Amino acid sequence: MTIYEADLDHIAAWVLDHPNIETGGNLFGFWTHSGSPAIQVVLGPGPRARHQPTAFFQDVDYLRDSGGRLQHDHGLQHIGDWHSHHRIGLERPSGGDAATVHRTLETNGFPRFLTCIATLRDADDVPPGEGVRRGDVPGDHGSRSARRGGEVVVLHAYLFEAGRAEPRRGRWSVLPGRSPVSTTAEQAGATRPTPRREAPWWVVPGTTRAAVRHAEPTAWYSTGWGRDFLLRLDEIGRRAYSSTAITVNADSGELSYRFTTGGGRYAVAFPDGFPDRQAELVSPDGGREPVDAAHPDRPASLLAEVRGLTARGATEDPARTRHTNPTSEERADVMDPVPAAAAGAGEADPGALLPDPGVAQPD
Repeated sequence: MTIYEADLDHIAAWVLDHPNIETGGNLFGFWTHSGSPAIQVVLGPGPRARHQPTAFFQDVDYLRDSGGRLQHDHGLQHIGDWHSHHRIGLERPSGGDAATVHRTLETNGFPRFLTCIATLRDADDVPPGEGVRRGDVPGDHGSRSARRGGEVVVLHAYLFEAGRAEPRRGRWSVLPGRSPVSTTAEQAGATRPTPRREAPWWVVPGTTRAAVRHAEPTAWYSTGWGRDFLLRLDEIGRRAYSSTAITVNADSGELSYRFTTGGGRYAVAFPDGFPDRQAELVSPDGGREPVDAAHPDRPASLLAEVRGLTARGATEDPARTRHTNPTSEERADVMDPVPAAAAGAGEADPGALLPDPGVAQPD
């Protein structure tokens, strides 16, 4: 399973904020062609979540609101849940957990569902070679890997599958930084602000350090350059439009930046292999034309060309008109929110009903 370092930081911070009672949340992302989960956004407990020593009940309204926005605005599926067993010493899903997940699979017709369990352990009891630690992720050059004393959050992953009684233990592939989809979703208010603890300490057992150090992002937007590009693109886009959305199509690998302008609803579609492969502007009628920017790897240059194309498309036939770029003095259009088409692995409809957290079983 693939997860970003920042998401593990957030889970660890939520667990450390509730050291004697359970806490939890939900996992949104997509399934790869091989059936592995790729986590893009992690939700924490909602404002009305109920925390007990041996049970956690998510805020149903928060899950439905945030989950719906993540599905419709970003094309993500609800692929799993996470919760803590704090200090009770249970590293596996409890019998109640397993019953809840199997009911989720049956009720929603999901072929698989991911469950992550977080526990608290004394740092001195964690062997040096056990799993990947906070300080082992590429780009994390601090001295935290030498930390001793205190408590650490240990995270375990289990994959439940329809028709199979026992879950499979998961292995982690940790990407540095934060998912650009997670960042834009929080900025848009689709998720609550994430915890701001300074470098919480976590361990993900069952994965070797070498495996993570050599794990390369499989999509351009998961690379360091790609994340920076999308964050800058969204920063500029938000100044020009009243709302924006990033969606990912797990089948094709295409990422879309969606918006509405005076001429209708548009999207900039970035193919797998961008910037070597050209981005395209998707018009309201579904037609496509290349975004022939002078510097496609520079967000400002690319969006300037996009604005020229959309302005031209509102008044002229693009097949008979040359590309034009707007001047910096031109006023940006104001958009209405756009519900993006959900995209997923095809086996589970990303628009399916969210699992009901209100039927969770106590541990």
